[in-house]
Amino acid sequence: MSVERHFEPLEEEPHESFDVVDRVLVPMWRARLWIALTLALGLLIGAFLGAIRPNTYESVGKLLVRVGAREQGTAESRVVGSDRGDVLSSREAIANELHLLANPIVYENVARRVGPERILAGYDPAGAAAAEGNEPSWLHRFQSWWFSDSSSRSEGPGHAPDHCARCVALAVRALGFALEIQGSGGSSVITVVCTTNSPQLSADVVDAFIAEALVHHQAVFSSGSSLDFLQEQVQSAQAQATLADEALADYRVNCGFYDTEVQRQQILSALGAVESELAADNARLSALESRERLVQQELSAEPRTQEIRVRGTPVPNSEHVWLKQRLLQLRDDLMGLEGRRDLTTAMLETQRSILSSQIATTESELASRPEFLQPGETIQEAPNPRFLRLREQLDEIREEQVALRSSVNKRVERLAEVREQLVSLERCVPTLRVLETAATQSRQRLAQFLSARERVSVMDLLDSVNMINLRPLQAATVPLTKSGPQRGRLVAVGGLLGLACGIALAFLLRTLDQRLRTREDVARIHGTAFLGVVPELPGPPARTPAGGRATHRAQA
Repeated sequence: MSVERHFEPLEEEPHESFDVVDRVLVPMWRARLWIALTLALGLLIGAFLGAIRPNTYESVGKLLVRVGAREQGTAESRVVGSDRGDVLSSREAIANELHLLANPIVYENVARRVGPERILAGYDPAGAAAAEGNEPSWLHRFQSWWFSDSSSRSEGPGHAPDHCARCVALAVRALGFALEIQGSGGSSVITVVCTTNSPQLSADVVDAFIAEALVHHQAVFSSGSSLDFLQEQVQSAQAQATLADEALADYRVNCGFYDTEVQRQQILSALGAVESELAADNARLSALESRERLVQQELSAEPRTQEIRVRGTPVPNSEHVWLKQRLLQLRDDLMGLEGRRDLTTAMLETQRSILSSQIATTESELASRPEFLQPGETIQEAPNPRFLRLREQLDEIREEQVALRSSVNKRVERLAEVREQLVSLERCVPTLRVLETAATQSRQRLAQFLSARERVSVMDLLDSVNMINLRPLQAATVPLTKSGPQRGRLVAVGGLLGLACGIALAFLLRTLDQRLRTREDVARIHGTAFLGVVPELPGPPARTPAGGRATHRAQA
């Protein structure tokens, strides 16, 4: 029996190219069951993840941040009188406020205000549906079972939630995941977002956070501590100012000087006046001394008497009369010295000695002169009137000299006294200036603290009526629809991931498959070209003489 052989014509070796059907579609078709399986698995996983995630509701509230003197001022600026520190931009103010509101004490106060029992309450969809009057679905019952079982396995307080420290700490931790605080770029608005399983709980948490944010902002920027500090400083400054004024007053009383500049001018004026008067008295005294010498010269040249012819009855002696009057005048002057208070003891003694000497001389001359001239035509000597006038002028000059010398002595004493006052003033001036400077600085410091206390008191008054620069812009919204989970998206994402895994598995199986399925596989393995293909013949296999089976497939 002969075997007919059919040979296909020799094909030219094609150029190597990427065959989309052979490289992509065929492997995917061969692994279609695996792809379908992974797709179904991905869809199931997405549906399961959606089922085990609770419904969430998102509430939104907003705060408006305004930058004022309270937020930009510092303790130093309030004390020194400047209410503004570095000017803050809107971005910096928002960043500062976000850091301020991230304080754990704010979250703790929010947890206490809302109540840890509400925040830590388990999620029960079936119970919520029944409370709303709806029949719980199988999904609700499954979720209730799942979340109750999860809560029993999770870390909890070990008892019914209350206001104990552990429950509050767990509530704060839960709020850390539920609350989100965001700053709006380019504006002064802070958005507060809370996501929980209950619409009302989300709104209550946002409202509580806004309220606590206002309280915390006011507490941080409160002027109460500054007001207490300034009150203490005002009291201290008042005490110091009082002590400085008392020390200055005591020193002024001890020195006798109050307004140094005015008193210095008065002393200098008095000193100039006394020096001028003293110079005038000395000049007048010099003139009198010159006049005294001239009168003495004239008096020495003038005869004391002259001859006169006396007739008839005796006549009074004019020289005796003049000497008697002069004696009376000198005695009156001597007695008048006893009542004078403007002369010193030395001056009184000098005046007394001069007058006593003049009285003695006058008494001697009066005793040597007859009271009457005898009658008859006799020639007798009579006092010379010109001599008497010159002598009277000489006495007047000497009296004026005595008065001038007394005045000169008083002015010298006054001059020494004024100069001593000036020296005392100059000695007191440095200490007075130090005390005046200390008193002035104490009063200025007191005025500064009083002014700062007045400004801070105004801020404290604003605090008392809640006039702060953080204001609620939008109250918490009560969500009417849930914000999550997006179960359809989870299923779609699960399906896409399953499909991707199936396709990847198809290509992996193709890479790991070592079987020769096409002539291209044979050519790739042996590195040879095709000569032809012998098709498989139908019918029973033929026996060879050696008893074996003849193959109907030609070897390439």
